[in-house]
Amino acid sequence: MNAKPPFFSVVMPTKNRSHILRYAIQSILWQTFEDFEIILVDNSDTEETQTLVDQFNDSRIRYFRTGNLTMANNWDYGIKQASGEYITIVADKHVFRKKALSQIYQGIEQSSKNIITWKHTSFIRNGDNGYLESWAKEGDPFILSTEELVKYLLKDGRNNFRRFRRNLPRGYNSATHRSLVDKIISSLGFACTQITPDYTFGAAQIALEKEIFVMRTVLFATDPTISIGRSFRKKEDMKKHREDLGAKEDFYTFVPVKTDSLISNLIYNDVLNIREKLGGNLASHNLDIPAYFGVLYDEIQERAYRNHQDMTDELGEWQQSLKQQPNEIQQLVFNEQAEVDALYKPAPLFKRGRYWLKKLLRVRNSKPVTLEKKMFPNSLEAFNYEDNL
Repeated sequence: MNAKPPFFSVVMPTKNRSHILRYAIQSILWQTFEDFEIILVDNSDTEETQTLVDQFNDSRIRYFRTGNLTMANNWDYGIKQASGEYITIVADKHVFRKKALSQIYQGIEQSSKNIITWKHTSFIRNGDNGYLESWAKEGDPFILSTEELVKYLLKDGRNNFRRFRRNLPRGYNSATHRSLVDKIISSLGFACTQITPDYTFGAAQIALEKEIFVMRTVLFATDPTISIGRSFRKKEDMKKHREDLGAKEDFYTFVPVKTDSLISNLIYNDVLNIREKLGGNLASHNLDIPAYFGVLYDEIQERAYRNHQDMTDELGEWQQSLKQQPNEIQQLVFNEQAEVDALYKPAPLFKRGRYWLKKLLRVRNSKPVTLEKKMFPNSLEAFNYEDNL
């Protein structure tokens, strides 16, 4: 007689990061809710990850060696091996709080929804140690319509683009019922695909499901310095990361601007890719072209002014694509452009003072849920200390 499947399948894709993977694994093995399996999908070039897994000697870890897969295909392989009732993703750079699975289970019981999402914080490194980012805002849970989430991206554009990214069920900030995952795989042949597996997985979910239960609770920490997205934004090892992610033409097949180095463009492209294949709730709104150009221009200016990057090539590709749009669209984009420029051009002294005063008041009124720069060697120890206060 077959054993009962676990309630949670924790899919853990990894590649050449055994030095941090141990903390991710340990953070799941120490969970107070124990009905889970770990699907560890090793896409590494060496044997170091397998050696690490053998050291844990825990039957709840199901190890799979892949190799030579794109990041998206490695994710997809892991999701397809999962047997649990709900499936979540834990990246090798992530660490869960000790009661995270227990709190997610309570959210599932409370809501009876097929998709549950939660919040995260960052582990900020300073030399050999680091601290959990402070002032993360928590709040009461709520139900979010997926049609509203689609609107955030396709219609509202720059005003709600960050809200879309924050609330989209991207695997590592969400748990998804097996019936929905099976439906996605049956419809597409995969759970996620190039270029960004978290966004394609999330897009497929909101295409087929009406509502999401949003837990405004911080349940895991991530190291923001270890990220392909960060490398793209800083233009580090671009050729290598493109090879890991997929073919170059996949980066901009479905979008007007033909650039492969803007994160916002990749997100739009991947969501529109899933929209063409699945339709569903993703078809509830058409892409607002001026808003789309506004989001991309905002990223270009932010990286140029705040990160001091040379964005000349990206701006040129953006301008060239804009010239191909009808005149009325161009005029609307110029309006978006003027609003973005106003954000990044130096403001008069009195306006800057007013801005920082408002920001200070917001911070003082926020609810601190993590430690105020107490230093730890890793986020696992930081969470352990905080949860035992």
